[in-house]
Amino acid sequence: MNQRLGENQPEPGRSAQGSLARRMFGMAEFSLRGQSISAAAQSYRFVILQKLQLQYAHLSLGEQQDITQLLQRCGLQNLLTIRLDRELGWSDNQDVWL
Repeated sequence: MNQRLGENQPEPGRSAQGSLARRMFGMAEFSLRGQSISAAAQSYRFVILQKLQLQYAHLSLGEQQDITQLLQRCGLQNLLTIRLDRELGWSDNQDVWL
């Protein structure tokens, strides 16, 4: 995703949805419980990831440790460190690049 952002560099305020998202993001391939899954990389998923990370940052150290341990048990600890090179925001009822 970050590679595509670097290659395309959408202007701030430009929509991250619709045809732009299909053209820029393409498909994401990943494995879940031994099954290969192909899904469209959608801006909404990155917005939710940003929100999760922001909420985590505002927790107390003890709460962060509890969440980190839970995510580690589920194999999802990377959710706390995966970052896009660009942030997404919300304008005119759609995801936009900041």
